[in-house]
Amino acid sequence: MYFESLADLWHMSGHGRFVWSAYGCVLVTIVVLLEGSLNRSFRVLQRVRRRVEASRPPRPPET
Repeated sequence: MYFESLADLWHMSGHGRFVWSAYGCVLVTIVVLLEGSLNRSFRVLQRVRRRVEASRPPRPPET
């Protein structure tokens, strides 16, 4: 293994702060993009459902 311990992995010869912050930025970006995409898809599906419901003829009352 390249690193002798988890502490060495975390510190990465003094570069760990930059490496892990870069990973953190990428992770936050991916989460934000994923959340935005899912929200957009949900809104589009709601809009389509409303249009389908509006285009259906009304049901006759049940007796």
